Order: sequence, then C-alpha cells, then structure tokens
Amino acid sequence: MSRFSLALALLMFGTAVPASSQAAGPRAEFAAEHAAVGGAAWNSVGGILTSGTQVSGGAPASFRQVVDHRTGFSRETVDSGPLHDVSGFDGTTWDAHNGIVSQADLPGIVADGVTGAYMARDGWWNANDAATMTALPSQTLAGRSVDVISVVPRGGSPVDVWLDRSSHLIVRTVQHTDSGDVTSDYLDYRTTNGARVPYRITTVDPTQAHTDVTVASATLLRAVPKADLQRPATDPRGSFSGAPPAVVPFRLGSIDTGHVVVDATFGGKPATLIFDTGGANYLVPDAARRLGLVTGGGADISGVGNASQAVSFANVGAIDVGSSRLRDQTAIVAPLPYFVQHERAGVTADGLIGFETLSAFRTTFDYAARTLTLAPFDSPPPTGGTTVHFVSEGVHAYVPVTIDGATGLFGLDTGDSGALTVFRRFARAHGIFSGPGVPFVAAGGVGGTLGFSLYRGTSMTIGRTTLPAPVVTVTDAAAGAFASRSIDGNIGARILERFKVTFDFRARTVTFVPNDRVNEHFEANRTGMSLNQTDPNAFVVLSVAPNSPASDVGIRAGDRIVTVDGRSVAGEHLGGGDLTPIVKNRTADLPLVIRRGTSDINVVLKPRELV
Repeated sequence: MSRFSLALALLMFGTAVPASSQAAGPRAEFAAEHAAVGGAAWNSVGGILTSGTQVSGGAPASFRQVVDHRTGFSRETVDSGPLHDVSGFDGTTWDAHNGIVSQADLPGIVADGVTGAYMARDGWWNANDAATMTALPSQTLAGRSVDVISVVPRGGSPVDVWLDRSSHLIVRTVQHTDSGDVTSDYLDYRTTNGARVPYRITTVDPTQAHTDVTVASATLLRAVPKADLQRPATDPRGSFSGAPPAVVPFRLGSIDTGHVVVDATFGGKPATLIFDTGGANYLVPDAARRLGLVTGGGADISGVGNASQAVSFANVGAIDVGSSRLRDQTAIVAPLPYFVQHERAGVTADGLIGFETLSAFRTTFDYAARTLTLAPFDSPPPTGGTTVHFVSEGVHAYVPVTIDGATGLFGLDTGDSGALTVFRRFARAHGIFSGPGVPFVAAGGVGGTLGFSLYRGTSMTIGRTTLPAPVVTVTDAAAGAFASRSIDGNIGARILERFKVTFDFRARTVTFVPNDRVNEHFEANRTGMSLNQTDPNAFVVLSVAPNSPASDVGIRAGDRIVTVDGRSVAGEHLGGGDLTPIVKNRTADLPLVIRRGTSDINVVLKPRELV
C-alpha cells in the first residue's frame, strides 16, 4: 500500500486546543512533513510495493499493493478465505472479483478516487499538483498537539490531514468521502532506504466498521511497470444449458413484501433466493451449512442502515437460475434480518442474488407476467418504453428521477419493498418535503434500522413516464448506502412493479416499459405504526406515529402483536408480507392482540389515510 491509499475510516476528533500560528502556511507544513519522512530519499522513488495483513470483520486477510508514486495509480490484491478481490485506480476506480471487472462513474466516487490518488502520490509535496489548502483549528490526538490542514485536490473530495506538531509526521487523515467521513490513523513509522512509511494503519468508516492494516514488507521502487497496474481480464462466467434466454417465474403477489423470489440451485442443490438488484451473491449461515459449504475469511459490509455487519465468504460453485448458469462463484455468508428471510408463511429465503447475475446477463423483470428473463447481452435489445443510461459506484445502477420538480440520481433496488425514498439532504436542497411528515422507524436491512418520515408527493418521472401522487419516504440516514452525497434516493418495488424493467450492465442502460398498473394509486401506511419481526411468534412495534390510529388506541413501541384480525402470528407462521392483504385499502376496524410484558391487551385499530 502507499502511505495513505488505505485511508478508509471514521472521524474521531480529539479535544480542541487553541490554533497554532501555522504562520508558515500549509505548504511549509507539508515541506516539514516531507523532510520528516526522508526528504531527498523520495526523489528517486517511483513506486511502493507493500504486503501484509488486514483485519476486517474479525478475520485476517492478506494483501499486496503496488502504487505508482508519481501518478497515484494503484493495484491491490486481497485474499480473504475463498474471496479473491483485485481493485485499483488508473484514472478510474475499478474492482475485479467473480470474473467481473467493474468501474465507477458515480460523481462522488470519481471525486474520492481523485483524492485517493493525490494522497497516494503525496501531491501536497508538489506545488504544481493543484489543490486548495486551508489551515483548520489545531487538535490533540493521544495527548499530542496536531495541526490540521484541509486539502481539496482539483476535481477531488476534501481530506483533512493531521500533522504531529513535534515530529511533523502525518498521524491521521479524515477523508470526506461520498458515503461519509472516513478516518485513518498512521502508526509505527519505519525507515526503508532512508524513507519513512507507516507500518500500521487503523481505519473506521461511517458505519463504525474497523479495518486494521499491518505491513509486513515495504519496498521502494524506482519505477512501476505498467503491467503491474493493469486490470485483470474479464472472465465471463455466464452460460445457458439450452437455447437462451432463460425465462423463470418468480413469486410476487399481493401477499408479499415486494421481493422477487426465485428458485435456484447453488452447486446443484436447491435454494430459494431473493433477486436484489441492490445486493450480491449472499447466503444465510443455515443455508450454507445445508448446502455443505465451507466458509472463511471475513469483512465488514454495510447496507441502508447506519451500522455495519461482519460477514464471511464461501465458494458456492455454479449458481443455476432456470437454464442460466454462473460458474465458479463466491458468495457472502451472513445472517439476513428475520423479516427478510421469513417474509411470509411458507417462504424462507436462503439468500440473495444480484450484481453478479446482472453483470453476466441482460436481465428483465416483467412484473405483470411475474417472469425473470436472463438473456445474452448480444441478443436483440428490448423494444418499446424508454431506455436511459445509468451511472454506478461499480455495483449498483443509478438513473435520473424527477420528484416534485427536483431531479437527482436514484438507485434501482428490487430488494427495497417500498416506493420512493428521498434523502433528506436532497429534499432540503430543493425545498421539497419540508414539513414534519409522518415519522417512523423502519426495520431496514443489512446495516440495521432507519429513521424516516412519510409524505405524499405530487408526481415523479422516471424515464419518460410520470406517476401521480407517489408515497415518499424521506430518510435521515447518517451512514451506509442511504447517506451518499451524490445519490439522492432509491426506487423500490412499489414503483418498479409498474414496469417491465430491463438492466443491461454491458451497455450501462435500463429500459422501462410501463404496464397496466402504471397509474394505480399508491397505498400508504394507514395504521400509524411500523413493524419488525425477529421471531415467528409476534410482530414487534418499532415506532408509533403521533395522532395516528395506532397512537389513538395506546399502542407503544416495543409492543408485540400476537394476533391480527383474529389470525395467530405464531399459529399461522405469519410474516410481514402476510399483513398486506389484511391492511391494504382497509377501512374496516382491525382487531389486534398486543402482548406487553406478560399481559395481553385487545385493541381495535381504525385505519385511515395519513398522507
């Protein structure tokens, strides 16, 4: 690794002290830092080759990284159990695993890549390497006085650089990335051929995921061969057992949560999977054991919530969906929230598929026909509808969407059972949804719970189709996928189900063909409570909106609902999806049995429109 290219962590300020004079200015501070790490010893350094271990999610992984110190271009290989991942920057941020080589063109990730390369080449040493530098108030860190300089490379995102006032070494950086502040502490500086580099870097990201990097070997290079920075070749792993395309029925009816559920096989053994365009190959631990898989390695991953989750990995062999096959696949192994895995009676999800399948096949979700079509990319393109280009952070698709006159980039997420999610930052910037809304807490997914407010918009436009009066969730996420600074919201199943949607990851396009439901009225929460489910015995009340049907009858957060409309949750193995036909469009009274402590309480809810 370069001295700073693994700077991925969360800001943790020390106690503020009065600002130092920093009279000489930021450039002089970096000149002192340059001298402290070897000065002229760096003049002949064209690159840095490092190797060692990094621990994330509690599991060690080996890494090898080469950095061109003149350009900041890099390539890093990480092996964590069965996971082999190669990533880098060559003017564009890229990543390679499972035979796929993806690249990022989402504006925020592009800016982060520019800054990462600037840091990797120590751009602050070169007055001709354009950047804006500003002295910030001094801080203390572990009892030491540090000077702090904000650096914004041209075209990049900001990074705050903390320099020890005594040693002049860089001891911390805080990168203000697209997904939030990422802090890295630099420790154990050692001298190699007269140049000093840190042999330990600890990072914390916005979701509080920790990574601890220990360098075992650091070699200074006079030059880096171009071949050492090249991306791996793409290895297409998709095929068909018969004539393509593969047309597969999926389960998505009025009694589910909006997820696309398909039958598949992992290594020839049956599995029930949710196709989540915001997800990837993923198995729950019980399914991994049933399939006889060996897990290893580890990492911390994040989702839409504010926290991270530790995972491991497994080689799953081939994944077959209908007549399509993806060979030689690696999958994440980790729990899913109970309400996702057991969304309704008779359905238990073993995991997810997503990015890898989208990268291998042109993929069409026909919600009206309830079919999933996987086709070769060179087959005839879809006809009708509107085709739009998407941008990506390397995994997910983001397209322009207009809501109440404001246009932004929104993710397309079949794993989101809602309608339209708008991030508070975007709403505030455009003066929309500024009222209080109806406050709730959602169960979220990977990454934990999520606070939001419910509104009803005037209209939204996706492609060339305008939908009237959508239900809008405005979220205040502080970390995770929903805290992005260049993504403005998310499109879920309650909008996607009004179209036939075709993803073409090779062409980087999405085609929307409206179906007969396109102008159907958007239903909203009529109860005033949000629910979670953590076991088969009850629904747990996460939040109760004020002045709502739930608050009117005294329901509280933490209450357990054991009976709904005379139906036993435990007795009928009800999941969250089973509530839809009970409460959708309901105007009649809704009897519930609430368990509070050891007491059962009978209440009668009177549903009504809240937005």
